[in-house]
Order: sequence, then C-alpha cells, then structure tokens
Amino acid sequence: MELLGVRFYDMEMFYLAGVIGVCLLLFLRQHFKKKAKMRNLGDIDIVRAMCGSVSKKKRALKVTLRLIAMMLLIVAIARPKAGLKAETVEKLGADIIVVLDVSKSMLAKDSAPNRFERAKLEMLAMINQLENDRIGLVLFSGSAFMQMPLTLDYSAAKLFVKQAYIDALPQPGSAGATAINLCLDVFERVEDRAKAIVMFTDGEFHDDALLEAGDRAKSAGVAIYAVGFGTEAGGPIPVRGKSGVTDFKKDKSGNVVLTKLDRAKLKQITYATGGGYFTVKNTKIADTLLENFSTLKKRSLTETRYSRFEEKFELPLILAALLLLLESMISGQKRTPKKTRD
Repeated sequence: MELLGVRFYDMEMFYLAGVIGVCLLLFLRQHFKKKAKMRNLGDIDIVRAMCGSVSKKKRALKVTLRLIAMMLLIVAIARPKAGLKAETVEKLGADIIVVLDVSKSMLAKDSAPNRFERAKLEMLAMINQLENDRIGLVLFSGSAFMQMPLTLDYSAAKLFVKQAYIDALPQPGSAGATAINLCLDVFERVEDRAKAIVMFTDGEFHDDALLEAGDRAKSAGVAIYAVGFGTEAGGPIPVRGKSGVTDFKKDKSGNVVLTKLDRAKLKQITYATGGGYFTVKNTKIADTLLENFSTLKKRSLTETRYSRFEEKFELPLILAALLLLLESMISGQKRTPKKTRD
C-alpha cells in the first residue's frame, strides 16, 4: 500500500497502533484515578502543595514522547519504502516471437498428451532458458492475433502461454502465412535488432501464401524456426458431441479425418530463411533452439530503466531510539530553585 508517496511492505503492522490507543486510555484512567484519590485525601490545594515536586507538564511530555516513539517503531516494523532508485541496464539480446497453433488439429494425440499441450510444455521450457531476449506471443488458427507484445517479462510470457487454449480465435483453419506476416509487421515497428520467429505447429496450413511470407521474412533478415508436432502417419481429431461424448472429426462422407504433420512444408520455409526445423521427438528442443538463437547477431537493447523502492525503516527506528533516550533523561520532578547566600 502507498501512503503519501511511501510504500509499506507490511501494512498489517499498523494494527499495532491500537496498542498506543490502549496505552493512552490507561494513562488517562490512571490520571483521573489519582485526581479522585487526591480529592478524597482532603483539601485539594493542601494535597497539591504536598505533591508540589511533581511536574505535570514533564509527566505529560514523557508520556507523549513514549507514544510517539512507539508509533515510529510500528512504522519501522511496517518497512517503509520510498525514493525511486533508477538503474540503467544494457543487455545484449534478440527479439523472438513465438507462434502457437491453436487450431483443432493440435488436439490430435499422436504427440503425448496431445500436440497442443506438448507444444505449450516445450514453449515453457524454452522461455525458462531465455536470457536478455525479448519475447512475444502470436496465436493463430484461421486468423492470427498478437497475444503478447515483445517483453523481457518472462513470468508474464509463461502466464500467457499457460492460458492459451484451442479455438482461442473465432475463425477456424490454420493460416500460417497470416501469422508470419503479423510477426513481420511487428518487427518493422521495432528497432534494428536480431529477430526470429519460432512456430510451434503441426504445419497443416490452409493458406496458399506461405512461400511468399517466407520470402518476405528472408528479405527482412528474419529467421524462421519451426517445431513440428504430430506424426506423418497422422491421428484423428477429438471432438465433443452434443451429448458430451467424445468422438472424432469426420468428413461429409462420415469418414474419420486424419490430421498429419507436414514436415516437408515446415522444412521448406524454415531452411529458406536461414532458420531450422526440429521434431518434437527430440527431448531437448529448448536446448536446440537456444543453441540456434546464440548464432543470431544479437545487439544491445535500448537502455532499460528499472526502478525500485529503497528501504527507509532506519529513519523512524533512529528517531524512536532518540525519543526514548530523551524521555529517559527527563525527570518527572519540578526544578528546585537554588538557595542563595545572604
């Protein structure tokens, strides 16, 4: 929580302020009790004269100092943070856009547990090993959508990948060229740095502009990598019927439709752009991709400023200690005037 430009790590500590209120009430209760006892002893003026050495102002000051010191201690325990500290960090990296196929064919189970879930696992493993490279996420089926812009926030990237699902886009199909062109459009708007596209797909594209998209990527100096999911023998596509029973997708003749990994198409477009194709059977896909990324001509990132709040608990702690020291040095007695010789 932020209060007057100061953030507190543990706001719950302010509940202890109730202790100060209780102490104040106890002091007032004791004060009024003493006053009542003094009245019961006899003439109030005579009693006051007998207790003339006690200074009410000094007693009140001592109590006030104690209460303020307690409040400052609570503030210190709440760990206040203030004063933004800027750090300038220069990093060497590349811009990488990951393209995830969310078409229904990715539900086929010829890659365990299915193509889509396996693709997400491989993507997460890759992100876990990235360093200094900005990453973006594009989802595609019959259309393409920039799900996450280029960022160094790998935690956010993993969250977006985990939240992706089949049919995240309304238009059915598998428009690989549209996804590639979207990535290239994004790259045109960023600074001149090493750029790469990594596709996680079965390669069963339905658009005819794939080679043109590959040529555009090659001209822009963007390498395309692809990780293929599925098998060339193919597998059926699970669908849930109206009754809730899982069946397989069928054509108009009632035959089960098989979806197959198009390895040749993925190799053609990746090799033409200076990238590479990798099969999911390789258990070290992430390592292989990182090795390929290391060959990219990475350039320095634009200076990035990171700001953080600095701990400021020392100040209220020191003030509390000084007030307590001052309180201990103050006597509760009135100052006795010195006698002078005749």
